[in-house]
Amino acid sequence: MAQAKRKHITGYAKTVDADLFKLHDRFCDAYAAMKKHDTPTSSEGSGGNATKEQKAAFRKWESAAGEAFKRAKAVIDAPALTLEGMLMKFHVAGFVITDSKPGTFTGPYQSGIRRWAPNRLAGDNVEIIVSLRDDLHRLVGTTR
Repeated sequence: MAQAKRKHITGYAKTVDADLFKLHDRFCDAYAAMKKHDTPTSSEGSGGNATKEQKAAFRKWESAAGEAFKRAKAVIDAPALTLEGMLMKFHVAGFVITDSKPGTFTGPYQSGIRRWAPNRLAGDNVEIIVSLRDDLHRLVGTTR
């Protein structure tokens, strides 16, 4: 019997962070569902003059976004036991942080690639997180 191929690029086989990377893959599934529902129709569904179709599309997006945030929080709350796990958690934090620069977050995590940037008006807390993320990237020899 052929073995099913993995959908995500995170390699967690036989690592101490296997459970954390499984949570990451669940987040990626929820993030993909949210992006699928992020359409012009759903974007117009929160306004007072929205049609029934727009409102329904917005509710689907809102539900998918809630699930993505819930799963991202599960990743952030789980312990990381390796540098790679810590970097992945910083990546997922970019999704949750409201001060990340719009359009800079993309999932899933890819080793060695910084996928989000802080908003230019981000507060000190976000700058601390970005600094720690960059320090960890330097420790593992990542320059991107």
